[in-house]
Amino acid sequence: MRYPPSGENAGTGSSPASASHPGIAQETRAAADTLPRSTDTERLEAELLTRPLAKRPPPREPVAKPLVADDFPSTAATPQATPAGPPPHPLDQPHSRLDVISGRWTMFANQRGGRPNDFEFTATPKLTQDGCPFCRGNEKCTPEPVLVLPPEDSVACEFGSAGRGDWGVRVVPNKYPAVATHRVDEPVGGRKVARPRSEGSDNVEEILFPVRPICGGHEVFIESPEHFTSLVELDLAQVISLLKVYQIRIRHWASQPSIRYVSLFKNAGPAAGASLLHPHSQLIAVTELPNSIRGTLDRFRRHHARSGCCLQCDVLRAELESKRRLVAVTDSLVVYCPFASYLPMLMRITTRRHVERYEDLSDSEIEGLARLIRRAIGWLNTLYPGVAYNFLIHTRPPSVGVQEGFHWSFELFPRLTQIAGFEWSCETIINPMLPEDAATQLREIALRENPLRHRDPN
Repeated sequence: MRYPPSGENAGTGSSPASASHPGIAQETRAAADTLPRSTDTERLEAELLTRPLAKRPPPREPVAKPLVADDFPSTAATPQATPAGPPPHPLDQPHSRLDVISGRWTMFANQRGGRPNDFEFTATPKLTQDGCPFCRGNEKCTPEPVLVLPPEDSVACEFGSAGRGDWGVRVVPNKYPAVATHRVDEPVGGRKVARPRSEGSDNVEEILFPVRPICGGHEVFIESPEHFTSLVELDLAQVISLLKVYQIRIRHWASQPSIRYVSLFKNAGPAAGASLLHPHSQLIAVTELPNSIRGTLDRFRRHHARSGCCLQCDVLRAELESKRRLVAVTDSLVVYCPFASYLPMLMRITTRRHVERYEDLSDSEIEGLARLIRRAIGWLNTLYPGVAYNFLIHTRPPSVGVQEGFHWSFELFPRLTQIAGFEWSCETIINPMLPEDAATQLREIALRENPLRHRDPN
């Protein structure tokens, strides 16, 4: 399969996007059309992250219009006049790509997609509610709720006993938390927590076996009193209410002085890490900023310092120009498969306008996000019925403060592959599916179900 260079016009090798922003065009060509040698990885990444970019005023938001099939460049192989044909395109060969937002390199080997057992999975079973602690009537099996949303109501009740009656969403402390809730000066693992080693310290235990406390909070969002396995089985109003409850609890934890990072995620199905099948999602707030998040923040900060623009906004503009990895667009949101997707069928959703924090999304943006989440999970179920999946919400960490360069996002991916020996040995993922191919499949389903596509123009 041959892929035309992204954003280029036939015979010219340039586009309006590359002319107005040469840095992005150079980075795209460097990542897509070359095969970086392993010895040059650090040099190439440093070059991409430090290359100066042209200053420009904040761009106008593009006018939204329904996507149609003719909007997208064809990924079909170009007919050849000679039987031998051209040499393989670099994107058809194993290669690595850099995600300039996460800083993660991903290896793509799409010829491995024909291996036996690729993308085979066990569909999530629909078990009965017998003994499920999250079902209606079993509220006593969970800790006391910290927030309860009554059914068909947008007013949440905090720290009350409303959870003992009828309810729509309950937020409870995790009965088996991943982080400690005790004070940082209490013992961990049977011994006193070692403080950061001071300069010149000769304490062998501090040097060789460092320990630091991780405290915070771990909450479970029980998304419905009914027992089922997919978020698409909730109606739109319920999903909107759930997303607003996410905002409430993120704001709560972000306001705590010691909290430096808040992670909100969903594990749907055993293959995605769920221990219970009843629909639920989780929040973990911690007193330490993870190293990977620290690196992402640094990349946002450096890009903004060099270009005056948000890194995610620049990526989004380039994706809208290219269209090769777009899945769906609305007036306020865009769904696309990232250029260096580390897992097959990974989708990223974010706003057209610059928003740093998920909790700052407007009511209309939350409604639009709820619609897209339900649709996106439905697309995955169409391709892989009953597949397990995860989603993550990336929002500006509370420890960072106001920073123009950060931009929130939502990531959704099915669990189609497993982490194997190579990935564990060097922390580099091998993705057997190009994001261009994933976007094509997802987009075809999205276009088929889009009512605007079949609307009478008269």
